[in-house]
Amino acid sequence: MFPFIAGAEDLARALALLQESRAELKAAGQVMGDRVSVGVTVEVPSAALCADLLAGSVDFLSIGTNDLIQYLLAVDRSDPRVSRHYQPLHPAVLRTLRGVVAAGARTGIEVSVCGEMAADPLHALVLLGLGVRDLSMNPAAIPRVKMAIRSVEMETLGPLVAACLDLATAEQIETKLRTALGEILAPCEAAPSGLIPS
Repeated sequence: MFPFIAGAEDLARALALLQESRAELKAAGQVMGDRVSVGVTVEVPSAALCADLLAGSVDFLSIGTNDLIQYLLAVDRSDPRVSRHYQPLHPAVLRTLRGVVAAGARTGIEVSVCGEMAADPLHALVLLGLGVRDLSMNPAAIPRVKMAIRSVEMETLGPLVAACLDLATAEQIETKLRTALGEILAPCEAAPSGLIPS
């Protein structure tokens, strides 16, 4: 998986280097598989906007939400002076994620998400509503996210998240989601992380 790819030119260079390395190993007599699965971490806004141009050349896309959100919103989430502006439910973030997922769907490749967004029960449900089916997170977050996923009817998430994409602010989106999903989310968010029985 190639990190920090900014666009098709970066990907072409990375793929060329991969082929060069494989040729060197083959010349040295090293045994290797005929093919290796190749993917891109979508964490730069330019890569997200060009996801359709990348998807045709790789086997999977993995959205790195921590950096992608930070760069999209021009917010350093570790800086207490501005970290409140780091908003995973910002309309620009959700619309960007929708575009990457759609690019993967059009080309038939898997789109996964890694980062703190996947570890939050509410945000994980939003990702599922956008069409993501593979989430990567800190192991301690798995029980609460699993509990949320098991408590919801999957077919309701798509229309709910689609309706949120028409809202103007992260606050409006969160209010709509919590109104619709509050009863499901309350026990998941209240439970201590990592202590829910599977």
